[in-house]
Amino acid sequence: MLKIGSLGIVDQIYDWIEDWLKDRQQSVVILGKNSSWTKVNSGVPQGWISVGAPAILDINDIDESVSTNILTFADDTKI
Repeated sequence: MLKIGSLGIVDQIYDWIEDWLKDRQQSVVILGKNSSWTKVNSGVPQGWISVGAPAILDINDIDESVSTNILTFADDTKI
């Protein structure tokens, strides 16, 4: 949320994004077997129709901390 605030996103939109991102959990299903649910602390939730915008906000500065060549496309990054 620090990054969202630093981009000038405030007030109701900031609150909406924070509510949407907090307390997320995920589980994995492989061959019909479910893992236990675990808390998700980072990343962009999948399956949202506008996932591109949050993904761009999430990774737009990734090259500032990486000292090698990287390729990014949508919400995917390859080092």
